[in-house]
Amino acid sequence: MSQENVELVRQVLDHWNNTGELPWELLDPDYEYVIDPPAWLAGTYRGRAEVSDLIRRVAEVFDEFRFEGDDLVPVGDRVVSLGGIRVRGALSGAGAVQTGGAGVHELRNGRIVRTRIYFDREQALRDAGLRE
Repeated sequence: MSQENVELVRQVLDHWNNTGELPWELLDPDYEYVIDPPAWLAGTYRGRAEVSDLIRRVAEVFDEFRFEGDDLVPVGDRVVSLGGIRVRGALSGAGAVQTGGAGVHELRNGRIVRTRIYFDREQALRDAGLRE
């Protein structure tokens, strides 16, 4: 199942990068998206309404918001994505790249049920069981 999980996460990330939208059919109806501090909009967003509101708020500030990095590491029912984000301000046009982050995506029954975004890659790897 590990390779299927990796492909599912890759499909979700690619869809986001190409459309700016999430492929809801690949996410659990109670999908949870967690952004760790010190990030802007840090917090926990549950379900389609809250996550969609988060996406709307991000789109108000950034006209480009892409996940970068193709390192996807399967760990049981999780996939760790290593990389960063590339953004461009909607008003300023200024671009920025944040590297060294990670996401841990939890899967169940062929859908992603939870994604947690870390700004501390080592913490993400520890939480996923890849480091002590």
